[in-house]
Amino acid sequence: MVRSFILAVIGVSLVVGIGPYAAAVLHRMLGTSTVVYSDPSGTVRPAIIGVAAPQPDWVPMPPGAVITTGAHFLPAPGHPETGSLDIVTRLSIDELAKFYLDALRASGFTVTDDGLGTAAKLQVIGIDRLIQARNPSSGVELGLTIGSPEGIFIKSRVVQLSWRRS
Repeated sequence: MVRSFILAVIGVSLVVGIGPYAAAVLHRMLGTSTVVYSDPSGTVRPAIIGVAAPQPDWVPMPPGAVITTGAHFLPAPGHPETGSLDIVTRLSIDELAKFYLDALRASGFTVTDDGLGTAAKLQVIGIDRLIQARNPSSGVELGLTIGSPEGIFIKSRVVQLSWRRS
């Protein structure tokens, strides 16, 4: 009984201590799956969900970042091609913002750095920065949410990127 309790405490401490990296490990264990969604109109839409979900070449990856999970929804009548990517990184908010602003502009995106927006409200829910981008030539719209640092032993932050091709 005591041994189980000690193992449970160690396990919880590791998950809390390494923060988002625990999610990356869990999603790697779950793998990547192809699923098919159907809406009430009967439209069928395949999606690939997981760490190995394909992402477009223009999706920027910061140095040292680890993919937590991703999704790629294929287009269907009335539904555009969309995708998302969650990564974990140890870069600072300023390093991340500079990386994404530079990389997106270099890929032809018009970028709006919303910064902290309504800082007090966003930081309460764990968001440090919002960035929006649009590539007029490809019709791609992108939203980027940079989370607040998490973890006790290893401070890291989650970056959530979502895109759609109109």
